[in-house]
Amino acid sequence: MGETSDFSFSCREYSVVEFSTRRFLSEMGIREVFALNLKSLRQARGLSQEELAHRAEVDRTYISSLERCIYGASIDVVDRLAKVLDVDAADLLKRPVDAQRFDETG
Repeated sequence: MGETSDFSFSCREYSVVEFSTRRFLSEMGIREVFALNLKSLRQARGLSQEELAHRAEVDRTYISSLERCIYGASIDVVDRLAKVLDVDAADLLKRPVDAQRFDETG
């Protein structure tokens, strides 16, 4: 999997391996960024989708859908998820550091 410009992306099919390509990271849309951050932070906190959903007062299938880019989250839901994950809401919307570096260096 190289850094090609014709790499197509479907959020429903993403994997950690696909996100390792810096060029690809820099081309992610906001839903993909949110999905990656949500799943990464949830897993880093050792939370299941069900536990995160319970704490944020949303349905477990909604968490799954957010992580697969089926739905976009409202600002209120982003805030509730961020509180449960103990991060700022903005952290859920930040591009990964490697993508930011790539954008700066071209």
